[in-house]
Amino acid sequence: MDQSMGGSGFMPEDTGNPNGKKSDSRETRSVISINNNQINNLTTSKGIVIHQQKISYVRLVGRVTAVNEQSTKCSYFIDDGTGPTIEATMWKGVSGQDTPMDQDGSDSIIMEGHLVNIYGQARRNNEQATIIVYHIKQVEDPNEYTVHALEALYQAKSLKQRKVAILNGETGARVFGAGAGNFGGQSSEKGGFGGGGMTDVQMAVMQAVGEMADERGISAEGIQATLPNYTIEKIREALSFLSGEGHVYSTFDEEHFKCIE
Repeated sequence: MDQSMGGSGFMPEDTGNPNGKKSDSRETRSVISINNNQINNLTTSKGIVIHQQKISYVRLVGRVTAVNEQSTKCSYFIDDGTGPTIEATMWKGVSGQDTPMDQDGSDSIIMEGHLVNIYGQARRNNEQATIIVYHIKQVEDPNEYTVHALEALYQAKSLKQRKVAILNGETGARVFGAGAGNFGGQSSEKGGFGGGGMTDVQMAVMQAVGEMADERGISAEGIQATLPNYTIEKIREALSFLSGEGHVYSTFDEEHFKCIE
């Protein structure tokens, strides 16, 4: 049985070798779908490591069981049914993070009982695994929870395959990106993060979004103003791909985007 997929989540990954020396962890910069059990079992003080690969950004879908709002931060306690509740903290007034008033592009506030989609980074502080939230949005379609749960298992398998490929000396080993857009077999080899995994227009759009300093993000029209050689249709297609892969997210409405990073 694959230890990483035992029960409803992961078992702790063995990051050592028979000589007692710690193995080098390779960093995966795609956004990886993950569940509470994985976060609780695999998060270290430096982040989360799955199959000897450090995960930069994670995506979690679960239900808010409690909200603790303070002057400097807002903590959401998330339950997805796979393990202990995870505390997801959004610091107020920090560049690159949303505010509780604009998570879904309206004046609604994330409340107890809401199903939410979270992007962020996993950390362990004082023996407790947490998520530093970069973006949080209420989920309207409950089917997204089921899709996310399957993605977490699917991407875990691809991470294991990537580890085996790297250990066997294979070059170009990649990890499947996050997002329903690739669920079912589209790998980053075809359209993932990095120079060898994106088309020219996708790379150009990704760079344009990343260079936008405005916290409200940038629209397709704004991107075309900086990339006049691409049609608005091609830019919108690239944004759709990048959003599905988890590299960009919509901000105050569905037309403006910022990078997860």
